[in-house]
Amino acid sequence: MNVRFRDINEKKAAIFNTTIALIGEHGFHGTSMSMIAKSAQVATGTIYHYFPSKDCLIEELHLECKKFLNAHIFENISEIKDYKEKFFTIWKRFIHYGLMQPDMFGFLEQFYSSPYMENIKEKYRHSAISENNIHDFLVEGVKSKQLKDLDINILLTSYIGVATSTIRIILYAKVNYTETHYDQLIQIVWDGVSNENKYEVQ
Repeated sequence: MNVRFRDINEKKAAIFNTTIALIGEHGFHGTSMSMIAKSAQVATGTIYHYFPSKDCLIEELHLECKKFLNAHIFENISEIKDYKEKFFTIWKRFIHYGLMQPDMFGFLEQFYSSPYMENIKEKYRHSAISENNIHDFLVEGVKSKQLKDLDINILLTSYIGVATSTIRIILYAKVNYTETHYDQLIQIVWDGVSNENKYEVQ
């Protein structure tokens, strides 16, 4: 399924969608600029007009995918005032995003386990581009005492790790999950990281 990238012209969007598909099939090393140009039906000169190198293309594609993901899962989230409700909503939207955009999900998984991840972390370390909305949302939860004062990487692993594992199981193992299953899973995560029951009498 092609991604409807926002504020990007048609040729650039075609290049991005083609790159996602080819990397899913051939991996980073097996995908060349000439392959992308041919499959996207654009001239090789055109692709280099937008992107000086394959590395630049992949890094910019990652940023656009991240923007797409954040736009989906954080849309109108400020209208929800209760932190717990936000916690559940964002997590479920992440699941739905992965199921609606399996090719993009696969691309991001490959990206985050590749050398590109280290490169982009260093390049954009002090830039607004490096903003991580989910990271910031969890930090907000710790500061407001909604979440336990745990290392942020533990919180991210608990929150997003369970979500990505769930997406993989549904996509690749063809296991059927219902909204009830999602409710049960995110409740387990919440019970593990929240302060909700901290002061209850045992």
